[in-house]
Amino acid sequence: MQYLNKIKIVLFIILIIFVLFLLLILSKTLPKTPEKITPPSPPSSIVNVTWNYEATMRGLGTLGADISTLKNVAGSEDYLKDRNAVYWIFPYPRKVEGADAATFETWDGNSLYGKDKNHIYITGIVSPEVDPVTFTSIEGTPYFRDKNAIYFKVAVDISTDYRYKLEKISEVDSKTVRKITDNIIADGKNVYRDGKAIPSLDGMSFNLIEKPYYSDRNGVYFMADYPTKTITFLTPFFPVKIFTNDSSEGGYVAIGDTVYFGTTTIPGARSTSLKIYDAETGYGEKNTSPCVVKSGCPYATDGQSVFYLGKKIKVADPKTFALVGYGLLQGRDLDSNQPQYAVDNSHVYYQGEVVEKADPTTFIPLVSGGYYFEYGRDAHSVYWKTKQIEGADLETFSIFNGQQPYEGCTAGRYSKDATAVYYQDIRILGADPKTFKVKIGAGSYGEDALHFYKEGHLANPGEFKVCEYG
Repeated sequence: MQYLNKIKIVLFIILIIFVLFLLLILSKTLPKTPEKITPPSPPSSIVNVTWNYEATMRGLGTLGADISTLKNVAGSEDYLKDRNAVYWIFPYPRKVEGADAATFETWDGNSLYGKDKNHIYITGIVSPEVDPVTFTSIEGTPYFRDKNAIYFKVAVDISTDYRYKLEKISEVDSKTVRKITDNIIADGKNVYRDGKAIPSLDGMSFNLIEKPYYSDRNGVYFMADYPTKTITFLTPFFPVKIFTNDSSEGGYVAIGDTVYFGTTTIPGARSTSLKIYDAETGYGEKNTSPCVVKSGCPYATDGQSVFYLGKKIKVADPKTFALVGYGLLQGRDLDSNQPQYAVDNSHVYYQGEVVEKADPTTFIPLVSGGYYFEYGRDAHSVYWKTKQIEGADLETFSIFNGQQPYEGCTAGRYSKDATAVYYQDIRILGADPKTFKVKIGAGSYGEDALHFYKEGHLANPGEFKVCEYG
């Protein structure tokens, strides 16, 4: 019996040794969990790589950068250099090929541009044709010049590369070139927009009247940059008188005996008596109030007719026509909150359209946050734009966030009274005015104690926060 016990002990010891040996073998063959390496702190000479420090330093390492001598080029957070090379690091590190590290510096204090003894660089891309000694900008434009030529800054692929290069405009006469606007230049022969020649325009006589109106010896042009780059010949006649204007849409302009709104003529309008309904003073030959075309000063009259954005309001009476609502906006953001309602002896108008049934003698606009004057009321009813909000109670009616017309809280399309909630002019069936809250999302979202709403209809809960601005 004792003999058997000894055998069991020996076998147990052998088993333990075997298990330990097996564990030793496995520890050498299984992959080890890599040790987490904390990247070293950047050299004190480097700034602004902490936003993506690890990736930037790895990228610089693969380019062979000497980290011990790496530093920012003075005046730039995106150019770095060591004792041997120069690097552009946004959006990821790249070596600036051919750059001389010893003489490399920013050009004219602009962090996008660099220069050394041989070349000019933009976002790390060399411009081999440019003379670095005589290189200068045409102030306030993306155009540049040296002793030999004119250049234009163009995007390589701004959606993916975030870099630019300089392109030579070989046909420009550098001796006669002059700035017209921030993206237009002219020489003695041609006009250039965004680096491209416009052969139909005469460069020698081309001038800016007021964006988007220009002229040359042949006449007057409408040239907008937004939403599309258009060139429209208006008329060969002069002089030009601008009453209201917007750099992309134009405005009320008299050229000779013809009145235009943008590029469209206003048939029958008299240029000699044209006046603008100004939100502050009622009239103004050249608008100097805080009005903005398309939102603030779209109404005009020639004494015989009233116009909205250049279109005649057939039933409007110019003798009694007036804007309403400016007094409600004093001290507020006037550029985005302009009066759109107007009245005469017989009608109320919203953006040139008649508000049916509204009483002009008692009508007042109501401020709605973020949507200027979309609401109004008279002694009998409440209105959204041109539509009556049927059943709304005058005494208890209010617009959600109606006293906060500021950016960020666009609550102006929901309103309520004591018994109902409304989206625009429509009553929301079942919505509880006591618990209803507006949610951020272009004024389209809301909720009460039981339901979630989008544009006045029942919807599933979304990832929207309750509007708490103001």
